Amino acid sequence: MTRGVWRPGEPRSVDELLRQACAQARRRAEPEMSREPAGLPDPGERRERLERQAREAAYPQQHAGVVFRRIAVAAGVVAALGGLVVIGMTSESRPLSQGTLPAMPLQPAIAPPTASSSPAPTSSPSPIPQTTVSTQTAPSASPSKLAPPPVTVPPRAVERATCTVRYVIEDQWPTGFRTTVTITNTGGTPIAPWSLSWAYTAGQEVNRGWDGEYAQSGNRVTVAAASWNTAIAPGATVSTGFTGSLSGSNPAPAAYTLNGRNCTAD
Repeated sequence: MTRGVWRPGEPRSVDELLRQACAQARRRAEPEMSREPAGLPDPGERRERLERQAREAAYPQQHAGVVFRRIAVAAGVVAALGGLVVIGMTSESRPLSQGTLPAMPLQPAIAPPTASSSPAPTSSPSPIPQTTVSTQTAPSASPSKLAPPPVTVPPRAVERATCTVRYVIEDQWPTGFRTTVTITNTGGTPIAPWSLSWAYTAGQEVNRGWDGEYAQSGNRVTVAAASWNTAIAPGATVSTGFTGSLSGSNPAPAAYTLNGRNCTAD
């Protein structure tokens, strides 16, 4: 079908309308493309304008970065000051640090359990009758002289023991034993320093002791105070112990002396 000239009032298809619109657009664009552009800017000036625009566009970001760094520095300073305040408050609330703790006395590492004992009542000594010595003189020739009065000799006072000793065998095996010795001050004055002594009757020997300084010569055993239990206050007790060896029976000592004075065996 040949394409004729369109007449007004005749119907037209969509393809014809599109082709006509495209032809008109090409006709309008050809004169403009044929004209040479006039007044183009200089390349250097255009580069400067682009650089200025880039700097203006980057300025807000640079300014924001500076503000952010300042805020970060201020936050760090505030955090450091807060830490110093917390440290100061903590040190004031806890005046005693680990380096200023009071020193505590060290106890022996191998001290076995000791048996507690209460002081046993002591019996009061029975009164000793006084002895009266009377002297008589021969009658003199003179009746006016009288005989002298009788002389009364006071009895010796019996020294009362001011300590008790309790000797307890805690454990025993065929060749040895373990013993705890407890000393009680029943007097009215402290005993310091102290030294206890007793004698064995079956050949026992002390091997190793604690809470006291042990020494043995023959059958005589002596234990002196350690550095941490030098004094025994009135009514107080001190315990010490040792391990020993034996070859037969193991009887307890019959008598004890504390600083040279006899003690009551409990």
